Amino acid sequence: MFIDPGYFPERHREFAEQFQSVSGMSIEDYYICLTYIASNVLDGKTDGKSAVYKQQALDSVPADFRDTFDKFISLETQDAAAIRHALWGDIQQSSVNSFEDAPAFTDRSFRARPFFITKDGRFMLIDPVLYFDKMMDGPLFTLLQAGSAKAEYFFQEFGYAFEASMREYLKSFYPSSTLSDRLSCPLLRAPKGGEREPSEITDG
Repeated sequence: MFIDPGYFPERHREFAEQFQSVSGMSIEDYYICLTYIASNVLDGKTDGKSAVYKQQALDSVPADFRDTFDKFISLETQDAAAIRHALWGDIQQSSVNSFEDAPAFTDRSFRARPFFITKDGRFMLIDPVLYFDKMMDGPLFTLLQAGSAKAEYFFQEFGYAFEASMREYLKSFYPSSTLSDRLSCPLLRAPKGGEREPSEITDG
């Protein structure tokens, strides 16, 4: 979706520039790191353990790529203090006497940074489902976490890009001819009042 010539870069060339300015790496390098961890670190190839020392992970990649990989690990990890703040904000333990006193749970922080890193440099995956979700939308959460002014806009536009990809996918099953159009899916209709109409593919 994001890797050129993916559906999103075709619609928003400035997204890659914003992502690089925030993360310090290209989208292509981001996905190299994402898939490398999934196939070489999470499956125990590094040392057979669920928790891996950061330096050990850095040493497992080529020397000329370690700086980029270090940036990726910094983007994807959070310590205990960050997790506590994400879940509890400024609420103090002494003021919580029941479940009703606790703030509503949100997984946004874990989606943005799915690894917990310890003081001695070990990091481990908090939730594998959220991590593999990043294969689809990870760069968006990177911008959101960085406080990018256009993050929410890009989230909306990602939906339209996803619809375009699904349209092409469905049309590959129902090819049209000069005699008939077997599948009609005008997902992005003519604007009314300067705004797009609601999308035709929705998450029900």
